[in-house]
Amino acid sequence: MDSRSPSPSAEREKDEGEILAIAIQRVVSALGGESNGKYVPGDSCHGCLKDLKKIWRLDDYDDDRNVARILWDTSVFVNDLIPILMTTAEKTVIACADLMTAMTWPIDLTQELQEMEDEDIHRSDYTVLLGAHAVYKRAMIQNPQTFEVLLKMVLPCLLKSAKERKPRDTQIISLVLHLFRNLAFIKSDQAEYISALSSTHVLELLLTIASNAQHNTILLDIFHLLLRGIKPHTLLPSTTGTKSALAKALNAEKMAEQKSARNSHTRHSRFGTTVVVRQHNAEFILRNQAAVNSKDPGALLDATKKALKKRVRKVDEEYEPLTHHASTVMREFGTRFIEACLNPFLASILKDIKSERPHITEKDNLRLLAVARWGLEFFLAFKKSKKWGFEYVAEVLERSWIVWVLKRMRMAIEDTPKQYTELKLGTDCLVQFFGVIDEMLSDPDSPDSYKEVAETLQYSLYYNGEILDFAFDNLKEWKEGGLMGFGFLESSVQLGYILMRMLERWGKNKGNVYVRKRARAKAKAKRRRQNEEEILDVEDVPEEKQDEQMIQEQMFTFEKYEQKFADEEIAQSLLAYLANFRNFGSADEMKWVVNLIHRQAIKAKAEGLFFKVSTMTLFKSIIAEERSFPKEQPYKDLTNIIDYLLKKFFKAAKADPLIFLEAFFPKNRGLWKQFSSWQPEPKSSRKKKDKNGDESDTNIVGEVQVKKGYSWSEQLGIAIACLVEKGQLSLVDWVKQILTMASTQRRRIIEEIDGADDADPSDLPDEEIRRSRTKVPSSEAMQKITDFYIPYIDDEQATAATKNPHLKLVFRLIKAHVEDESQDELTWYIPAAILPDELDSSLRVINQCLENPIDLGGRRASQLISKKTTRRRRRKAATDSEGDLPNDSDLEGHKEKRKKKKKEVQVYKSAQFIEDSDADPEKEEEFFARERVQREANERRAKEGLPVAAKPTGTKKRKKKSDGNGNASRKKRRPSEAPESGASSADSTSEDENGEGSTATAAGKPKAGKLKPKPRPKPRLKAKASAASTSPRENGEQLDDAQQLAASTNDTNGSRTLNQDGDFADDEEDGAVSRIPAKKPRKMVLSDDEDEG
Repeated sequence: MDSRSPSPSAEREKDEGEILAIAIQRVVSALGGESNGKYVPGDSCHGCLKDLKKIWRLDDYDDDRNVARILWDTSVFVNDLIPILMTTAEKTVIACADLMTAMTWPIDLTQELQEMEDEDIHRSDYTVLLGAHAVYKRAMIQNPQTFEVLLKMVLPCLLKSAKERKPRDTQIISLVLHLFRNLAFIKSDQAEYISALSSTHVLELLLTIASNAQHNTILLDIFHLLLRGIKPHTLLPSTTGTKSALAKALNAEKMAEQKSARNSHTRHSRFGTTVVVRQHNAEFILRNQAAVNSKDPGALLDATKKALKKRVRKVDEEYEPLTHHASTVMREFGTRFIEACLNPFLASILKDIKSERPHITEKDNLRLLAVARWGLEFFLAFKKSKKWGFEYVAEVLERSWIVWVLKRMRMAIEDTPKQYTELKLGTDCLVQFFGVIDEMLSDPDSPDSYKEVAETLQYSLYYNGEILDFAFDNLKEWKEGGLMGFGFLESSVQLGYILMRMLERWGKNKGNVYVRKRARAKAKAKRRRQNEEEILDVEDVPEEKQDEQMIQEQMFTFEKYEQKFADEEIAQSLLAYLANFRNFGSADEMKWVVNLIHRQAIKAKAEGLFFKVSTMTLFKSIIAEERSFPKEQPYKDLTNIIDYLLKKFFKAAKADPLIFLEAFFPKNRGLWKQFSSWQPEPKSSRKKKDKNGDESDTNIVGEVQVKKGYSWSEQLGIAIACLVEKGQLSLVDWVKQILTMASTQRRRIIEEIDGADDADPSDLPDEEIRRSRTKVPSSEAMQKITDFYIPYIDDEQATAATKNPHLKLVFRLIKAHVEDESQDELTWYIPAAILPDELDSSLRVINQCLENPIDLGGRRASQLISKKTTRRRRRKAATDSEGDLPNDSDLEGHKEKRKKKKKEVQVYKSAQFIEDSDADPEKEEEFFARERVQREANERRAKEGLPVAAKPTGTKKRKKKSDGNGNASRKKRRPSEAPESGASSADSTSEDENGEGSTATAAGKPKAGKLKPKPRPKPRLKAKASAASTSPRENGEQLDDAQQLAASTNDTNGSRTLNQDGDFADDEEDGAVSRIPAKKPRKMVLSDDEDEG
């Protein structure tokens, strides 16, 4: 068998097609024919129409649509169906309209091609079918009586009320409306089709049905198809100065002539020449007229280069321009649409969409966005001439409507792949929303109530925060040659222009605004991980509550948002839009892009974004056609900003010639900043919000502390171990240098004032060395000592001292303080009151920890660190039911909170408890005199080598009495032996958990600035009736281990007694011992056992 012969399956399909064609031809012949120039239906015309409809259903299972192709070959639509529709009775007319509706049913070419690709079908050719539809539509337009017949067929059904209508009436209405929809879907002859609908009053019928909110989905489809490709501003009367299609064409032709005239031949064109350019080993030759006309030497070389293939740009759908009559019809249609049915029609569709009615499809959302956008744009274009009020578009400006638009845009972004068509329509709606709001605020005739509504609506849009993200992301994500199309870029540029302009005006008049931020992406990723791990619980928090908790408020400033637009990807999108300047239809399009480029290059000081070879090439082509530009202001502004950028570029290149090389590389990741006049903002105290939404200082958030139960030296050792674990030994060495410098500086001052010891410490006994080192400096020396500010040698040290929590903990443990917690870069200093001995002690502890690290029991040092907890103000969760925009009560609540906050700044809550001091000056003088005498006595004792504030006999330890078993005991002082209340008392000091000192007085209350005693086990009261007033020592009782521990505390911390509350009475700094008289003697013991009895 010959390989070129058809396969048996192909022959079988061909035979089936021929048999089907013969059967269809016989049925078509029985429909009727012409007689004496008039069409006469056959006797079985009605039955033949039904048979053709049954045969048509075979195409539902045929990918090649053979029935449609056969009917097109027979010309049954033009030769039979149209005459039958105009000449037969109602019963036959309905059957004929049913077949005509089926034959003109829209072909979704994108879906059909996708199915062909999925099923690997390469035989179908839809060009014939699309051409057949165009012929069918033209035949209907050439016979306008067909529209009149359809109108007469549907009117009796519409005159009945909804209760009186039968299912057949509803089917007839739907059939006729679908036929109008099918004809509107065909792009060809759209202007003639609109004129035919107007002349037969079909448009008035459609508007009437829409005003009653009936059959809204099919009417929405018809309106969307009629309005596509029609821009409302092109419908304005010619007297307003709007350029018509003819004027635009003439202007384009004039510009082309001017461009060709600049490069046209001169009177020397008959002469020719040859130009040879030699460069290295290459040789370029140009001959004849090309060499003469070329004025630019670089153009000679460019002409010899191979032209690169231009990147294919996705072209948006283009539609035929309307005729003058069709424009007039659509202007009247738009006027009646706004005045009669915009609000009720759109409200009914939105209600059905939210209710998820069965007849609602996904494409109805797209059509609703398109029709709403067109209605708002038409309203703004004709508002002044028609003197309309804003009540005509009140439904579209409702809060629920805006919420729905934002929801659809959010869903379009979250879909995979992204639905750019729906995102573009949503962007267009937002542009028109802002246009109406701007008109309400700027209209002098607008009442104050409208202006308040506009401000509230504008604040709601800003507070939502999503619009700000949409405007930024749309421009940033647009890519040349992608799926978005140039129309998407135009919508994004327009949204960015109007949003930036209104935000700037809001910032000048109203100030900053609060914006809600979402973190839904993280929540979705978390839920996805939970689903993968299969650990979901039935009692999990609902998704709505999770979303509420992830919504936070933050302050929004226009300057920061404008600076955010200084992005390399956004600049490339704007330049791609500017490159299409030859096709701009109005000066507004040029104004949008020039304004955004001006904000980037001048206001954000990001001229470095435009220092690229491709940008300079674009500027060169614009300057070459500058003479042909219109005399309107946006084009003048474009020329000025190009001159500004070129001057900046060549000025920077003169200072640094390497910028010519940098022009070949992108300016992403902030690289443009080094080529621009941009300067970072001055550092200030930054606030950030915690999980509850409260603002807290960034320098305090990272504060840590050592867990309880460790002494000061152990805390310092743990903090040093944390730095060692993280490999930050350089910071440890820095701390040691700080301690050494501070100690040396202060010891030098003390030696200069008080004098240095001549004896070598190595020759002195240990006791004398200890005394010399514990020598207290004089008051004059203490006055000379100043605070030691810790110096920062580099940025690394400054950053660590500000943000490293473990280093900050070390600083606090060595008794360093922060000058101002609110500063962005913390300044640490060691107070003047810290003596050199304390600094040397800290240094010895650090060296010891480095030589012999502290034993952590197998745990890491970071496990012994905990964050400092602070009290945070509770915030109310978002109560917005829709979760997108605030209602009026929310806005009022924010205003009340701001007023209350301002009031709290001025009125102190503790003012009612503050009273004037009634101190006696004479008593204060007596007190200071006594203190002066005591201080002089201490200085004399210090010079004599005696401990300060000690008894003349010294501090010799008392001998402990033995109880006979070898255990030392000491007689407990009776309450009667306590010193008088007038005697001076002292409190003992010890380090607290964090290494910061605090003092405990005899009553157990802490005194600010002193060291707090280390926590010890609380004493417990032993209630014994037999010995209520006698001590164990008087009765010769044996002390247990706990009592011996309490008695031995004198050896290390000095004499300590128990106060009335059972706690230790601490000593003062000067070393004097005090006793607290007890009101009633009680038996007190220290024991870890349970109380007896």
